Amino acid sequence: MMFSMANHGCRTKSVYGGGVVIFLAGIIGVYGEHASAAENLTFVIDPTQSTLVASGTLAGQAIKTFPLGSSSGIGLTTSYRGSINATWDEVANSLQITGAQITAQDNAVQFSFPSNSTPDCYAFFISPFGISTSTFGEAFSGEIRSLSFSIQSPIVTNPQSFDTSLMTGAILGGQLDRTFTTYTLPSLTPTGEFDGTDSLGGNLSFGSNLASLSSSTEAETLTLPVATHINIVIGDGPAAGSILSLQLSGAIVATTATPEPSALLVLAGGSLFFLTRRRFA
Repeated sequence: MMFSMANHGCRTKSVYGGGVVIFLAGIIGVYGEHASAAENLTFVIDPTQSTLVASGTLAGQAIKTFPLGSSSGIGLTTSYRGSINATWDEVANSLQITGAQITAQDNAVQFSFPSNSTPDCYAFFISPFGISTSTFGEAFSGEIRSLSFSIQSPIVTNPQSFDTSLMTGAILGGQLDRTFTTYTLPSLTPTGEFDGTDSLGGNLSFGSNLASLSSSTEAETLTLPVATHINIVIGDGPAAGSILSLQLSGAIVATTATPEPSALLVLAGGSLFFLTRRRFA
Protein backbone atom coordinates (compact mmCIF):
# COMPACT_ATOMS: atom_id res chain seq x y z
CA MET A 1 0.00 0.00 0.00
CA MET A 2 1.19 3.54 -0.71
CA PHE A 3 -0.13 7.03 -0.14
CA SER A 4 0.66 10.35 -1.84
CA MET A 5 1.07 13.89 -0.71
CA ALA A 6 0.90 17.17 -2.64
CA ASN A 7 2.42 20.34 -1.27
CA HIS A 8 1.93 23.67 -3.00
CA GLY A 9 2.57 22.45 -6.48
CA CYS A 10 5.49 20.21 -5.60
CA ARG A 11 5.71 16.84 -7.32
CA THR A 12 3.91 13.98 -5.64
CA LYS A 13 6.21 11.40 -3.97
CA SER A 14 5.30 7.89 -2.84
CA VAL A 15 6.27 6.73 0.63
CA TYR A 16 6.04 3.02 1.42
CA GLY A 17 4.60 3.53 4.89
CA GLY A 18 2.61 0.31 4.71
CA GLY A 19 5.80 -1.66 4.25
CA VAL A 20 7.18 -0.15 7.43
CA VAL A 21 4.02 -1.04 9.32
CA ILE A 22 4.02 -4.61 8.04
CA PHE A 23 7.72 -5.05 8.79
CA LEU A 24 7.36 -3.72 12.33
CA ALA A 25 4.32 -5.87 12.92
CA GLY A 26 6.33 -8.91 11.96
CA ILE A 27 9.17 -7.95 14.27
CA ILE A 28 6.85 -7.26 17.18
CA GLY A 29 4.99 -10.51 16.48
CA VAL A 30 8.22 -12.50 16.60
CA TYR A 31 9.27 -10.72 19.78
CA GLY A 32 5.90 -11.32 21.39
CA GLU A 33 5.97 -15.00 20.49
CA HIS A 34 9.51 -15.34 21.89
CA ALA A 35 8.62 -13.59 25.11
CA SER A 36 5.48 -15.59 25.82
CA ALA A 37 6.52 -19.12 24.85
CA ALA A 38 8.10 -21.59 27.28
CA GLU A 39 11.73 -22.20 26.44
CA ASN A 40 14.02 -25.18 27.00
CA LEU A 41 17.25 -24.17 28.70
CA THR A 42 20.48 -26.01 29.48
CA PHE A 43 22.31 -24.90 32.61
CA VAL A 44 26.02 -25.75 32.68
CA ILE A 45 27.33 -26.66 36.14
CA ASP A 46 30.24 -24.57 37.41
CA PRO A 47 32.71 -26.91 39.19
CA THR A 48 34.35 -23.99 40.98
CA GLN A 49 31.06 -23.27 42.78
CA SER A 50 29.63 -26.81 42.98
CA THR A 51 30.95 -28.95 45.84
CA LEU A 52 29.35 -31.75 47.84
CA VAL A 53 30.87 -33.02 51.08
CA ALA A 54 30.28 -36.64 52.11
CA SER A 55 29.79 -37.96 55.63
CA GLY A 56 28.42 -41.24 56.85
CA THR A 57 28.54 -44.39 58.92
CA LEU A 58 29.00 -48.12 58.48
CA ALA A 59 27.62 -50.38 61.21
CA GLY A 60 27.29 -47.33 63.45
CA GLN A 61 30.90 -46.16 63.02
CA ALA A 62 31.71 -42.84 61.35
CA ILE A 63 33.88 -42.73 58.23
CA LYS A 64 37.11 -40.70 58.29
CA THR A 65 39.51 -39.46 55.64
CA PHE A 66 42.69 -37.46 55.10
CA PRO A 67 44.11 -35.45 56.75
CA LEU A 68 44.33 -38.60 58.86
CA GLY A 69 41.22 -39.04 60.96
CA SER A 70 39.41 -36.00 59.53
CA SER A 71 35.63 -36.22 59.09
CA SER A 72 35.53 -33.48 56.42
CA GLY A 73 38.95 -33.48 54.73
CA ILE A 74 39.85 -33.56 51.06
CA GLY A 75 38.96 -37.24 50.69
CA LEU A 76 35.32 -36.43 51.47
CA THR A 77 35.09 -33.18 49.46
CA THR A 78 34.46 -33.28 45.72
CA SER A 79 33.43 -30.79 43.04
CA TYR A 80 30.82 -31.58 40.39
CA ARG A 81 30.35 -30.89 36.70
CA GLY A 82 27.63 -31.60 34.11
CA SER A 83 24.40 -29.95 33.04
CA ILE A 84 20.79 -29.40 34.11
CA ASN A 85 17.86 -29.22 31.68
CA ALA A 86 14.85 -27.06 32.45
CA THR A 87 11.79 -25.45 30.88
CA TRP A 88 11.47 -21.75 31.66
CA ASP A 89 8.33 -19.69 31.04
CA GLU A 90 9.10 -16.03 31.57
CA VAL A 91 5.49 -14.88 31.20
CA ALA A 92 4.13 -17.43 33.69
CA ASN A 93 7.28 -17.02 35.82
CA SER A 94 7.69 -20.76 36.16
CA LEU A 95 10.50 -23.28 35.95
CA GLN A 96 10.52 -27.05 35.63
CA ILE A 97 13.72 -29.09 35.95
CA THR A 98 13.32 -31.90 33.44
CA GLY A 99 16.59 -33.80 33.88
CA ALA A 100 20.29 -33.56 34.60
CA GLN A 101 23.67 -35.25 34.44
CA ILE A 102 25.51 -34.25 37.63
CA THR A 103 28.89 -35.99 37.88
CA ALA A 104 31.44 -36.06 40.69
CA GLN A 105 34.96 -35.14 39.65
CA ASP A 106 38.04 -37.17 40.56
CA ASN A 107 39.55 -36.66 44.00
CA ALA A 108 43.19 -36.24 45.01
CA VAL A 109 42.97 -38.97 47.69
CA GLN A 110 43.29 -42.61 46.66
CA PHE A 111 43.74 -45.79 48.68
CA SER A 112 44.97 -47.87 45.70
CA PHE A 113 42.17 -50.41 45.87
CA PRO A 114 43.86 -53.67 44.80
CA SER A 115 41.66 -54.46 41.79
CA ASN A 116 40.99 -50.89 40.64
CA SER A 117 43.64 -48.18 40.33
CA THR A 118 41.38 -45.63 38.58
CA PRO A 119 40.79 -42.30 40.35
CA ASP A 120 37.98 -42.03 42.89
CA CYS A 121 35.65 -39.18 43.83
CA TYR A 122 35.40 -40.01 47.58
CA ALA A 123 37.86 -41.97 49.75
CA PHE A 124 37.40 -42.90 53.42
CA PHE A 125 38.20 -45.46 56.11
CA ILE A 126 37.20 -46.74 59.55
CA SER A 127 39.95 -47.97 61.85
CA PRO A 128 39.56 -49.83 64.05
CA PHE A 129 36.42 -51.37 62.62
CA GLY A 130 34.31 -54.12 64.14
CA ILE A 131 35.89 -56.42 66.70
CA SER A 132 39.18 -55.24 68.15
CA THR A 133 41.23 -56.63 71.02
CA SER A 134 44.65 -55.96 72.49
CA THR A 135 46.22 -58.31 69.93
CA PHE A 136 43.87 -58.13 66.94
CA GLY A 137 42.37 -55.32 64.88
CA GLU A 138 40.26 -54.80 61.77
CA ALA A 139 40.03 -51.83 59.37
CA PHE A 140 37.70 -50.80 56.57
CA SER A 141 38.53 -48.57 53.60
CA GLY A 142 36.24 -47.52 50.76
CA GLU A 143 36.32 -45.50 47.57
CA ILE A 144 33.35 -44.16 45.60
CA ARG A 145 34.00 -44.07 41.86
CA SER A 146 32.13 -42.66 38.84
CA LEU A 147 29.25 -41.21 40.86
CA SER A 148 26.59 -39.35 38.87
CA PHE A 149 22.94 -38.53 39.47
CA SER A 150 19.99 -36.73 37.90
CA ILE A 151 17.33 -34.40 39.30
CA GLN A 152 13.89 -33.23 38.26
CA SER A 153 11.07 -31.14 39.67
CA PRO A 154 7.42 -30.30 39.09
CA ILE A 155 6.55 -26.93 37.57
CA VAL A 156 7.66 -24.35 40.13
CA THR A 157 6.07 -20.91 40.14
CA ASN A 158 8.16 -17.97 41.35
CA PRO A 159 11.41 -19.93 40.95
CA GLN A 160 13.44 -16.96 42.15
CA SER A 161 13.05 -18.76 45.50
CA PHE A 162 11.80 -22.34 45.93
CA ASP A 163 12.17 -25.36 48.21
CA THR A 164 14.63 -28.08 47.15
CA SER A 165 12.43 -30.72 48.80
CA LEU A 166 10.25 -30.41 45.67
CA MET A 167 13.04 -32.07 43.69
CA THR A 168 13.55 -35.78 43.21
CA GLY A 169 16.52 -37.59 41.75
CA ALA A 170 18.05 -40.88 40.72
CA ILE A 171 21.57 -42.30 40.82
CA LEU A 172 22.77 -42.77 37.25
CA GLY A 173 25.97 -44.64 38.07
CA GLY A 174 28.69 -45.31 40.56
CA GLN A 175 30.32 -48.00 42.66
CA LEU A 176 31.86 -48.60 46.07
CA ASP A 177 35.21 -50.40 46.04
CA ARG A 178 36.04 -51.62 49.57
CA THR A 179 38.63 -53.49 51.55
CA PHE A 180 38.42 -55.13 54.98
CA THR A 181 41.84 -55.74 56.52
CA THR A 182 42.76 -57.66 59.66
CA TYR A 183 46.04 -57.14 61.50
CA THR A 184 47.87 -58.00 64.68
CA LEU A 185 48.55 -55.54 67.46
CA PRO A 186 50.71 -53.75 68.34
CA SER A 187 52.80 -54.52 65.25
CA LEU A 188 49.98 -53.73 62.73
CA THR A 189 51.06 -56.74 60.68
CA PRO A 190 48.32 -57.60 58.11
CA THR A 191 46.88 -61.07 58.58
CA GLY A 192 44.06 -61.03 56.06
CA GLU A 193 42.28 -58.95 53.42
CA PHE A 194 38.86 -59.12 51.76
CA ASP A 195 38.07 -56.94 48.73
CA GLY A 196 34.71 -56.33 47.12
CA THR A 197 32.62 -53.97 44.97
CA ASP A 198 29.02 -52.78 45.38
CA SER A 199 27.01 -50.91 42.75
CA LEU A 200 25.23 -47.65 43.54
CA GLY A 201 21.65 -47.13 42.49
CA GLY A 202 18.17 -46.05 43.51
CA ASN A 203 16.20 -42.85 43.88
CA LEU A 204 17.16 -39.70 45.75
CA SER A 205 15.16 -37.31 47.89
CA PHE A 206 16.35 -33.88 48.98
CA GLY A 207 16.10 -32.05 52.26
CA SER A 208 14.39 -28.70 52.59
CA ASN A 209 16.63 -25.80 51.54
CA LEU A 210 16.11 -22.56 49.66
CA ALA A 211 17.01 -22.79 45.95
CA SER A 212 17.03 -19.80 43.63
CA LEU A 213 16.96 -18.69 40.01
CA SER A 214 18.56 -15.31 39.40
CA SER A 215 18.91 -13.31 36.18
CA SER A 216 21.38 -10.81 34.84
CA THR A 217 21.96 -9.26 31.45
CA GLU A 218 24.39 -12.08 30.63
CA ALA A 219 23.09 -15.27 32.25
CA GLU A 220 20.50 -17.13 34.27
CA THR A 221 21.98 -18.72 37.41
CA LEU A 222 20.41 -21.71 39.13
CA THR A 223 21.60 -22.33 42.71
CA LEU A 224 20.58 -25.62 44.29
CA PRO A 225 21.54 -26.40 47.89
CA VAL A 226 21.86 -30.19 48.19
CA ALA A 227 21.17 -32.43 51.19
CA THR A 228 20.61 -36.05 50.22
CA HIS A 229 21.69 -39.53 51.23
CA ILE A 230 22.75 -42.76 49.56
CA ASN A 231 22.43 -46.18 51.20
CA ILE A 232 24.84 -48.87 49.99
CA VAL A 233 24.34 -52.47 51.11
CA ILE A 234 27.63 -54.34 51.64
CA GLY A 235 27.23 -57.43 49.50
CA ASP A 236 29.75 -59.80 51.04
CA GLY A 237 32.73 -60.13 53.35
CA PRO A 238 33.02 -59.45 57.09
CA ALA A 239 30.29 -56.78 57.06
CA ALA A 240 27.91 -58.44 54.58
CA GLY A 241 24.40 -57.02 54.88
CA SER A 242 25.54 -53.88 56.70
CA ILE A 243 24.55 -50.51 55.23
CA LEU A 244 27.03 -47.78 54.41
CA SER A 245 24.91 -44.65 54.81
CA LEU A 246 26.38 -41.66 52.97
CA GLN A 247 25.10 -38.09 53.27
CA LEU A 248 25.98 -35.54 50.59
CA SER A 249 25.64 -31.84 51.38
CA GLY A 250 26.66 -28.65 49.64
CA ALA A 251 25.47 -26.77 46.58
CA ILE A 252 25.26 -27.10 42.80
CA VAL A 253 25.51 -23.83 40.83
CA ALA A 254 24.79 -23.73 37.10
CA THR A 255 24.41 -20.95 34.53
CA THR A 256 23.04 -20.48 31.04
CA ALA A 257 23.19 -17.63 28.56
CA THR A 258 20.14 -15.39 28.76
CA PRO A 259 18.13 -15.07 25.52
CA GLU A 260 18.10 -11.47 24.37
CA PRO A 261 14.89 -10.73 22.46
CA SER A 262 15.69 -7.03 22.79
CA ALA A 263 18.08 -7.56 19.88
CA LEU A 264 15.01 -7.91 17.69
CA LEU A 265 13.89 -4.44 18.70
CA VAL A 266 17.34 -3.11 17.83
CA LEU A 267 16.93 -4.68 14.39
CA ALA A 268 13.50 -3.14 14.05
CA GLY A 269 14.79 0.29 15.02
CA GLY A 270 17.64 0.09 12.52
CA SER A 271 15.32 -1.01 9.73
CA LEU A 272 12.84 1.73 10.52
CA PHE A 273 15.62 4.29 10.32
CA PHE A 274 16.70 2.92 6.93
CA LEU A 275 13.18 2.97 5.50
CA THR A 276 12.39 6.47 6.70
CA ARG A 277 15.50 7.71 4.92
CA ARG A 278 13.40 7.48 1.76
CA ARG A 279 12.18 11.01 2.21
CA PHE A 280 10.64 13.50 -0.21
CA ALA A 281 13.10 15.06 -2.62
